[in-house]
Amino acid sequence: MTDPGVPAPADAGLDPDDAATDAAVASSSAAAAAAAAAAAAAGSAEAPGPMPTPGPASGRTGRRLPVAMSAIVVGVVATDHLTKWWAQRALADRAPVHVVGSLLKLTLTYNSGMAFSRGRGLGPVIGIVALVVIVVLLASLRRESSLTARVALAAVIGGAVGNIGDRLFRSGDGFMGGSVVDFLQLPHWPVFNVADMAVTLGGLTLVLGAWRSGRHARAAAGPGAPRSEP
Repeated sequence: MTDPGVPAPADAGLDPDDAATDAAVASSSAAAAAAAAAAAAAGSAEAPGPMPTPGPASGRTGRRLPVAMSAIVVGVVATDHLTKWWAQRALADRAPVHVVGSLLKLTLTYNSGMAFSRGRGLGPVIGIVALVVIVVLLASLRRESSLTARVALAAVIGGAVGNIGDRLFRSGDGFMGGSVVDFLQLPHWPVFNVADMAVTLGGLTLVLGAWRSGRHARAAAGPGAPRSEP
């Protein structure tokens, strides 16, 4: 018989197996809570790392790109004026030279107008307009991110500078009154030069690139996207 004055044990009436299970669960919970607290403390104490900075490779690439574009401009101008120099010495006072049958002929002409022997007599006006266009293209070249567009812009700039050089430095009437040397001729096509080729090919590349970008943008927007009115 139990003495009523003595309190009963806390685990009186409990199964020994249940008591062992409860103790294991409590121990596991305490260990998990301690681990979580330690992880939180370590995370809060860790100082944020420094922001990543561009490495030397990206800096070199950024510096090389303007140099490459400048090289394209200089290359177009140099090729244009070297071929013009050759044409004036090799083709002066000669009949047209057939290079590829009747497909390509070399015919020396002097153009006081715009590209492809158009607009004769408008050289000074065309030269001033070309200078403004070059400034705009240079600004576009700095903002453009597409490599293809940059190369195309550099070709256009080189071609424009090549023909402006003729207007500035060849003898003529007044400011930019010099005539542009043309010597390449295709069937049913005006006589042209290397600068005209660079302007035309670069311009076509820019138009094609803009068309492809617009098509990709429309495809990404989906068929249900509203189209902007012209």
